Amino acid sequence: MPRAARSSTSPPCSAAPARGARLVAELDAARARLAALPPPRARTALVVERGGYTQGPDSLAAALLAAAGLVPPPGSPRGYGGFMPLERLLMLRPDIVFLKDPPTRPEDQGALFLTHPALAGLFPPERRISLPTRYTMLRRRRSGGGPRLHGDRAGPLAVAARPATVLANRS
Repeated sequence: MPRAARSSTSPPCSAAPARGARLVAELDAARARLAALPPPRARTALVVERGGYTQGPDSLAAALLAAAGLVPPPGSPRGYGGFMPLERLLMLRPDIVFLKDPPTRPEDQGALFLTHPALAGLFPPERRISLPTRYTMLRRRRSGGGPRLHGDRAGPLAVAARPATVLANRS
């Protein structure tokens, strides 16, 4: 690619294969660490967003949960996901809910879904995990968001592993 056509933040083309190989190695190492954990007692989980959008089994978030040994409960949205009424979520009773960027107050209809007392009652803090969107979105170099699988920062696999480590030893 001609230098003029390349973004100033893009790595040179010759560096891209090496960087890609490093990222694949980091991902493989993170998955190996996750596989070494004891299997979770919890078996089912859903990723729920504002307004009730629920990630389906074909989404990146669900793939991360599957790597942690968690699957959507029967009756969950298929494909990449879909909207689910609160009543249906409560009836499905997944072992764990991952709430994407949960609000603290019901300031609008989308926030009302995630702050509803029925959801809080059925899913106490040990069954309700906050999942920042930046862990389930592909990262652009400038934004700093997206999957991060190394260093001291918790990446998506670490977030997904949290219920496995917390609930694996519960009786």
